[in-house]
Amino acid sequence: ASFNVPRALAYDAAHDVLYVADSLNQRIRWIASASTAPTLASQTVPTSGHPLAIAFTAGASGSSEILFAAEDDHVVEQIANPRTAPLVTTVVGTPGTPGNTPGTANGLNVLLNYPEGLVVDGGGLTLYVADTGNRCIRQVALTTPGQPTSTLAGSGAAGTSGDGKLAASASFLVPCDLAYDATDGGRLYVLDTAAATVRVVTLANLLVATVFGNGTSAYQG
Repeated sequence: ASFNVPRALAYDAAHDVLYVADSLNQRIRWIASASTAPTLASQTVPTSGHPLAIAFTAGASGSSEILFAAEDDHVVEQIANPRTAPLVTTVVGTPGTPGNTPGTANGLNVLLNYPEGLVVDGGGLTLYVADTGNRCIRQVALTTPGQPTSTLAGSGAAGTSGDGKLAASASFLVPCDLAYDATDGGRLYVLDTAAATVRVVTLANLLVATVFGNGTSAYQG
């Protein structure tokens, strides 16, 4: 198989399958233990959207489900039954329409702006989205009808402030990737590439802090 700027990976340990966001080919591909790489699914609409982030979770029946962020289509989409009968649906956003929806709303009524990062919590209940163009982090209740979506962190203002305060009041520059740690009620790590920092949101109290980086782009062990 040939790839064209692959950007992200997700691994399904139960089925020994690796999923690849093949960005410029506008495909999600899967690689089985036999090391083949057939095309899994393309975008749901004929736009120029490219998948930049991908996450794996188990469906209600134990089947695989893939979530991916199509950055320049401004959506997060889901592929149910990806290796048998792929069904692609939009979870958050309106294809091709950037924007910023405050408060809480059903996923399909929320506008995103160049989402670049995804991660699912340990129980597969909540999806976190780095809504990069809006400088905020969204949370999506995956198992609730309508998949309600709200802003977890980020005021939308450009900056690096807010350490020690509630995450909703914090400012980011370019939050572009996420990682989840289930320790102590859950921690969400946010990579802010323009700020050259990694910040953490403690989900038990929703406070934010900078854990790596001092805001200076440099190398220092």
